[in-house]
Amino acid sequence: MRWWQRYFGSDDYLLLEGRPTSESADQFASVVCRLLRLGPGSRVLDAGCGLGYYSAALARRGCVVTAIDALEYMVDHCGRLGAGQANLIVEQIDFHEMSFRGVFDAVICAGHSLGYGTRDEDVRALGRFAESLAPGGAVLVELHNPPWYVEHVAGRTWWEEDSAFVLTDISFDEDGRRMVTRDVIVPRDGSPAREYAMSLRQYEPPEIGAILAGLGLTQIAFFGDNRAQAAGPTYRPGALSDESQVMIVTARRP
Repeated sequence: MRWWQRYFGSDDYLLLEGRPTSESADQFASVVCRLLRLGPGSRVLDAGCGLGYYSAALARRGCVVTAIDALEYMVDHCGRLGAGQANLIVEQIDFHEMSFRGVFDAVICAGHSLGYGTRDEDVRALGRFAESLAPGGAVLVELHNPPWYVEHVAGRTWWEEDSAFVLTDISFDEDGRRMVTRDVIVPRDGSPAREYAMSLRQYEPPEIGAILAGLGLTQIAFFGDNRAQAAGPTYRPGALSDESQVMIVTARRP
């Protein structure tokens, strides 16, 4: 079992990372639709849909959404969240192995779902995203912004939840360009502690931009988050800087 199958395969994931609110998911969907020029009837693939909040929000805006994830845990949650939405289809498919061809107006990969494996695996996944696009379609990938994480996240911390104490140790492997995380959950009921290890490949704009260009995609653009503002979009053009927690890159199939 690979680390991400265990990490994202149970309710411990919610304990460690929480979940989006419907409001934040709607805000994200609004920005995605604006950046990628999507509207009612647009065919969207949510690759690595996770809990399904973004998929459901896009479907509420009238997009025809196919949500896929490799893990049964995530697919079940997404299916329950989107129950009753006829324009949301949920399937258990690993986006590294999907075989869609020229189907979608947009492919989104949000929630830092890229980087779990090797760089070569990421390149192959991005190639499958590109192959899935109809002519003129666009891809949007959400990634960590390495300078922000090095400055604000690296180190050890702990916090309390109702059911457990959680300890986290985050470091960066500069040679391998990976964020390495160790989480320890210590239940309050005295049951054995549970430990998780995560390793996530990090990308700077020149590297991910070159990969997308090498796949034949054009109009490559980068966006940073705007979380410090009380109002306005979460992401805005031209806002990517060392103070951006999140990096979004978009590209389009000619």
